[in-house]
Amino acid sequence: MDVQIDWNPVKGSMEHPWCHASYKYLSRKTKLRDSILPQRLFGMAFLERQFRSSLRKLRSMDYAKSTTLIWLVPYFSQVGISPKVIVSFRDFESFALSRYSKFAWDFDKLVDSYVNVYMTAWLQLHLYGGIIVDYADMCNTGENEWIFGVSTLTGLSTEDLTNNRDRIVKPLSRKSMPLPQQMCSRIYEVAELFSQHKNRVFVGEHG
Repeated sequence: MDVQIDWNPVKGSMEHPWCHASYKYLSRKTKLRDSILPQRLFGMAFLERQFRSSLRKLRSMDYAKSTTLIWLVPYFSQVGISPKVIVSFRDFESFALSRYSKFAWDFDKLVDSYVNVYMTAWLQLHLYGGIIVDYADMCNTGENEWIFGVSTLTGLSTEDLTNNRDRIVKPLSRKSMPLPQQMCSRIYEVAELFSQHKNRVFVGEHG
């Protein structure tokens, strides 16, 4: 991915700036559309132009990573992009601890976000094609099944994927935070679904 490897404590690592720029305009456009303010007086057309311009820049990229990509995928076809989706899946405990430390979200918002993000990704996998990769497996040098799936989907060599994983990825320090399953049935159902289908290459309805 043609982007500098760095670490941003809010956004993560290797987040593509064009994705964040596109999402910024999409978010502003959505808020303005849903507001009671007269849209034409507050630059709806300008935001739409900027949004599409940012999206078009992504046409030159083979790969892009971003936490905002899931919200941009439905608009890609409007600028001539046919995406394949690689979902980096995390268990809820890992997700919740990370998001809480960064954003101080309350528990209900963490649950809603987890279910919303991954089930939206589940829809996109079926529409556009792609693969689910377990984040914990990526950080474990003893787990290589995901590499063969990503190689099949992208055409990247398994040797390159393995070498870069070993060079870049740090071992995952797992934190345990057991939660009552009855209270959190939605998140465990999502986790079970994604665990069952990890490393499977999806063929999308749109290509």
